[in-house]
Amino acid sequence: MPIVLYIIGFTATFSDGSLFPVVPLYCKSIGLASVGAGLVITTIFASSSLSRAPAGRLSDRIGRRPIILLGSVFLSLGVASISQFQTLSYLVVSGILFGLGFGMSSPASFALVAELSSTKVMGLSMAIGAFCFHLGLAVGPTSMGVVAEATNFKIMFLVCASVLAIGVLAIAGLLKNRR
Repeated sequence: MPIVLYIIGFTATFSDGSLFPVVPLYCKSIGLASVGAGLVITTIFASSSLSRAPAGRLSDRIGRRPIILLGSVFLSLGVASISQFQTLSYLVVSGILFGLGFGMSSPASFALVAELSSTKVMGLSMAIGAFCFHLGLAVGPTSMGVVAEATNFKIMFLVCASVLAIGVLAIAGLLKNRR
């Protein structure tokens, strides 16, 4: 079964799930209004939604690996850059970058799981993939909340980005071995 999808799913949603409860708190801590936090989150979803079809099509043309890796790098950079910004316009740019990464890596990952799974276990492969997505959503916010409480938001965003970066390295190695 395609472990690549599982790593991408977990690390992406670990960060994704961590951002949504923390971004409003971070925005408040740097003096931005609630509407600013909503705008950052909206840009994540909008850029993710708008990039999915073009990224899926591009992965059909040039291959899954480059799109998955580029999307995963964008995810990491998007989260890490949040820790560096304290203005709404820059936080929106971080949100766009994160959303593009999520929008790029997801369709290519799902296409890859379909390609790598035998038809006899495709349903199970997709179920495990969905499990990993939801596991990241479940584990990310709580664990990153603990990190934020013990340190600060900036460190938490960097730790979150590190989880993604480790996932990118694992994905790169696994996809390289698939050639």
